[in-house]
Parts: sequence; C-alpha cells; structure tokens
Amino acid sequence: MKRICLGTLITLLNQSKKRKSDTMKNICQCLFLAYSCDSTFNKDFPGHLRSGHDSVPGNLIEAAWSKNQDDVIKGFQQYVCPLIDDSKKKALVRSIKNVLQDDSIITNECVVGYIPGFEKENIEKHSEFNLASLLANVFTYAIRSVDNKSCADAIKEIPSDFVALHQ
Repeated sequence: MKRICLGTLITLLNQSKKRKSDTMKNICQCLFLAYSCDSTFNKDFPGHLRSGHDSVPGNLIEAAWSKNQDDVIKGFQQYVCPLIDDSKKKALVRSIKNVLQDDSIITNECVVGYIPGFEKENIEKHSEFNLASLLANVFTYAIRSVDNKSCADAIKEIPSDFVALHQ
C-alpha cells in the first residue's frame, strides 16, 4: 500500500523536477526553507529522508506545527514550486491523489493539512488546485502526522516513473 509520508512526497517532487541537475539535497533544502528551517545537513540525509531510513527532524516537525499556514504556502510558492517542471504539475497532483486513494490509513474525513477543504475525499474529487497550497497542506500533514521511518516499504512501492505515468 502506498502511503502519504515525507519520503513519498520527496520522491514525487524529485520525479517532477524541472532540471536534472537539481539533486535530493536541493529539493530538501528548498523544502526546509519553505518552513524557514535550517537547510544545512550532511550529504546522506536527503536520501535517507526520501527512503524512509530517517525520521522527520524535530525542527521541521516543530515548524510544521508553529508556522503560520500562509507563510508556509508562500514558502512553497517561493522555494518548492520553482523546482517543478510546468509540464509535470498536473501529473504531480494526480500522483498525490493516487497515493492518497491507496493510503487506507487516512480516512476520507481526515484533513490532510492545515485547514478544512483539504480532507482526503475533497482532494481526491477535485482536479484544480493552487499548487503551493496543496503541497503546503499535504507536506505539513506528512511532517506532522506520519512516522517517515514506518513508511520505508510504502515508499519503495513508488516506481521511478510514477509521475510520468500520471501525465
């Protein structure tokens, strides 16, 4: 079963990136900057976070709980969205929706993020989103509510062409 977790979402971002030169480190740095967190870490950390080998760091969890949602959305708009290839944005949204559909741990009524309107069932049935807002909500849910280490096997279920399959 696929799961919404930080590793899965980083994997989907990596598959949606605009430039091949953007590395896992770049993606993680931008993600941390979206939450105004320190974005310096050792070279193995981004890969370990993406694979589910490492837990979400405490400073990122704290920021996901304490940062104003509008500021996080602005952070995603400024740092994360520019990494995404325009031609892959809709496929990224469809990929997130597909993982949500498969994630039976999240109930249909569960708010996947900050605010009502981002319940699992609402995300699944809508096709138009403000990308920064959707990503901020889904990432915040994954950071706050899901043990990344417990998702290592679920992350492996995401094939390397998952986003491309949803184009």
